[in-house]
Amino acid sequence: MRTISGHITDNTKLYDLGIELGVPPNRIDIIRTNNDRDITNAAFELLRYWQQMPEQLQDSQAQRKQKLQEALHEINIGRAVRDTFGL
Repeated sequence: MRTISGHITDNTKLYDLGIELGVPPNRIDIIRTNNDRDITNAAFELLRYWQQMPEQLQDSQAQRKQKLQEALHEINIGRAVRDTFGL
């Protein structure tokens, strides 16, 4: 997750990633506010929150990986996908 977090460089990408992953907009706003000066940590916290969402806990690791890959592609962070998943 830290590798991916390092590729999120602005609040727009952070918000878009959260939406693609199904994180509620109010939760994204809270994460952004709590990490106002550290976008990388905000991205890490967003991904951590997403992993703990009840819907994600029901999915297999492969399903979660696929969702994350798709979300990263949707927000045009191809390098993070390659670095993290070797694609």
